[in-house]
Amino acid sequence: MGRSSISAFGKSNRVSATIELPDAPAASGGNATATSGLYTYMSFTGNGTLTVTSAGTFEIVAIAGGGAGSKSSSGAGAGGGGAGGGLFFTEYLQPGSYSVVIGAGGAATASVGNNGVDTTIASGVSVGGGHGSVSTTVAGSGGCGGGASRDSTTAGTGIAFQGNPGGGGGASFTGGAGGGGQGSTASPTGGASGTWGGTGTNWFDAWGVALTLGVVSVGLRYFGGGGGGGGAQFAAGFGGLGGGGNGGFDGGNATSGTSNTGSGGGGSEFGTSGSGGSGLVMMRWLT
Repeated sequence: MGRSSISAFGKSNRVSATIELPDAPAASGGNATATSGLYTYMSFTGNGTLTVTSAGTFEIVAIAGGGAGSKSSSGAGAGGGGAGGGLFFTEYLQPGSYSVVIGAGGAATASVGNNGVDTTIASGVSVGGGHGSVSTTVAGSGGCGGGASRDSTTAGTGIAFQGNPGGGGGASFTGGAGGGGQGSTASPTGGASGTWGGTGTNWFDAWGVALTLGVVSVGLRYFGGGGGGGGAQFAAGFGGLGGGGNGGFDGGNATSGTSNTGSGGGGSEFGTSGSGGSGLVMMRWLT
């Protein structure tokens, strides 16, 4: 506790008192720390331990790993992976050590990709993104849902206050749908081209600026873009703003989601699909 002495003066007397003021919150253990304005910012881009040395209220953003896109070998389109969930919460933390687990992106395979992995810190859990669909498989649900293929009408669902669904499928001769992003749902299938992944969020632009994280677009830093769908006959879908991987077209390879953004990987038609991007934790407190 800190001490602060104040005095009040009247016409004939003087009153003096000492008030105990709490120390400002303080913590260490992240990969990077920066001060901007009234706040100290800290990030974890890999697993670690948060050490709180002075109790207080901390604002925390936990982003899970993005889901992988899937690979189609039938001309039916392949869905892009959904972004990992983006969870914002505040918590009063007492002095002590807290485990931080950063979710890995879902791994791409020769067919159906994998969901992303959860990110955890203190009481917060953000959920990994869902994988894209291929053939008649159902797209994965998660923080943000994976995109559907032509032969699967069901997109993956997202979790409320963390993300959005992927794009639905079911139309004839279409590309795959994009995965959902933290900022918007992906468009459903409806043509021979893959659809774009859902847009990520720029709500934490100030955090990204302070810590040099996120993907810059139009002067703002985005996180958690959905992966683009694979193209069956024409173009593939682009990844959503925030690091979403682009889809692959007619033997072309998709790209993976950007690391430490929680973005989804792109789906591919006859090529290699993209893995999801790893997650991260950002936090800040008044100094």
